[in-house]
Amino acid sequence: MPALLAGLFCVYASYAFRQDPAGRDQRPPISFGLTLVGLTFLLSLVIPSETFFNPDFHRFLNDRRPMEGGEVTAFSLKELGFYPQGNLHVGGPVKPNADPYIDVTTGPDAIYLRGSTYDAFDGHSWSYQNEQILKVFPWDLNFFDDVTSDKAKSFWFTDKAVRDRALQDGLIKPTILIQRPHRDTKVVFTPGKPGLLGRLLQAPDGPINPMDPFTGLQINNSFLYSENGMVVSESPYHEFGMVSIDHYIPLRKVVDPRSLASYTPIRGKGERALENTVATLDSSLHEIVYGEEKDFVSLVGQIQDHFSQNYSYNLNASTISDDELFIDNFLTNKEGYCVYFASAMTILLRDLGYETRYAEGFVLPFMDIAPDDVANRTLTANQAHAWCEVHMEGLGWIPVEATPSSHMETLSGLSLNHPDDQPIPEEPENSQESSEDLSEESGPEASIDEESSTPIDNDTSEDEKSPKSPLEASGAKWMVLGLIILVFVLGLAFYVIGKERRWKERQLPTSLDRTKTSPRETMDRIWTEIKRMAQEEGLSIQRKDTVKDLLDKLRVKYDWKEINEVQGSLEAFRYGEEEPTREDLQAIHRLYIKLSTERKRKLSKTGWLFGEVFKVPRKPW
Repeated sequence: MPALLAGLFCVYASYAFRQDPAGRDQRPPISFGLTLVGLTFLLSLVIPSETFFNPDFHRFLNDRRPMEGGEVTAFSLKELGFYPQGNLHVGGPVKPNADPYIDVTTGPDAIYLRGSTYDAFDGHSWSYQNEQILKVFPWDLNFFDDVTSDKAKSFWFTDKAVRDRALQDGLIKPTILIQRPHRDTKVVFTPGKPGLLGRLLQAPDGPINPMDPFTGLQINNSFLYSENGMVVSESPYHEFGMVSIDHYIPLRKVVDPRSLASYTPIRGKGERALENTVATLDSSLHEIVYGEEKDFVSLVGQIQDHFSQNYSYNLNASTISDDELFIDNFLTNKEGYCVYFASAMTILLRDLGYETRYAEGFVLPFMDIAPDDVANRTLTANQAHAWCEVHMEGLGWIPVEATPSSHMETLSGLSLNHPDDQPIPEEPENSQESSEDLSEESGPEASIDEESSTPIDNDTSEDEKSPKSPLEASGAKWMVLGLIILVFVLGLAFYVIGKERRWKERQLPTSLDRTKTSPRETMDRIWTEIKRMAQEEGLSIQRKDTVKDLLDKLRVKYDWKEINEVQGSLEAFRYGEEEPTREDLQAIHRLYIKLSTERKRKLSKTGWLFGEVFKVPRKPW
């Protein structure tokens, strides 16, 4: 309304003060303006605001520019070939799209990457129980100690003691995540508990280079989130990519519900509305879910076992008609894919009163590299996945897997033994002393990097259950500072490794085969490098020097045949503007290798890094 009134005022003012050739007064009476304003207010009372609301146009504007107060634009597996029956209607055969969707660079663990969550199911389709309004995702270095804000309630922890215990148990781990989608998207994928988000502002040569991931990082509030734990960017980030400091649960722990044995799920009074249906169609599942009361870990484990042993994973599942409820079809045919299993787990646990939601995104497969290394994985619809999430007291939303383990092994690249086949680790002696040593040994880093497999005895007291936390208020700040320093050190290390790799590649004769420039430009670049190295070798090079002058200076210092081999071709190139031949390029490249090798031999390791490696241009020959 204020915008409309401002517009009417501008129209009135422009009419009032326009010039008339005859000099007549053009100002309308004040009553005209008052009447116009009065009619505007009257119309606003008579005509509902919804009359001028177009959902499609609203969605288009929101997709173009998400902003605070707008609705969330959710990711959906539909764009990857799922939901053949439209929208988020569960059912029907799937033909996954094999096109690359997103490049993700991070550590070796297999992890979940959440793109969207839904908390309302009508028997056929998933949707939102409440309208998801976007809020600014703040850049706050104190995020680790934030357990009370709306952002913390959506992603993080609501209890510091639970947070510290999860970190010490290895249930939650920190990671640096680089992601770059292959398409125009604003959806940000998160392993679960993002702390800091930043956009990359420089275009790398080819895929995002993990050797120097934080160059050009934009630190501002350009990301938004919703209450349901979805994150979007104000603008597409596929051109350069983005970096996040995140926290995740390793998939290996997710598939074993015993990892959650010492944590408490939030549970209310369940409706048990599906009890008769389950009893009729799958009596064994009914006994597991609605039979004798059992703890959460046993319940989830038995449901997983039942699905793995009695249900089959099948992308060619039959279509579910509008007259048939999803749960009836699934329990009757006993087949489906991740959407089926995740939906069933979510609604069955909810029917018992557990606070659950349905999540979609990707599974980042395991990469067989060192724990401290990072690797890039390109994800397609073949890694797309759906799973259940349960709300745990103080811990937040945690993934719970329902898809049969046989498919999860294929999806994650892990050998996932059945929990019953794995020995339960015994609690070591002097466990109290070991936890104290952990808190005193290395500060916040120890609590994150050290993974404890010690189970917590449910019969012990509360003080014994919770290990002594090394992350006090001041310690948390040091941990964040340590993470930032770690990011800088990793970035510098990757930068040095990348530069050294590029230097070594330039020494190979085959580097001429990978050049993307013309022979003249390649010749000029190699010659420029030779002149630079010659000058750093102590030769006095002046602008008036000819090719022969410079080569003569090189001959005084080095008696190499390679110097004589390049003089004719260089003079023809520099003065005759002749196109270099393949043999000309090979000859000057041999001289480059000779001089470059000599430089490395003479210089110390540090001098060689700063004098040669760091000066390797990013452009190829």
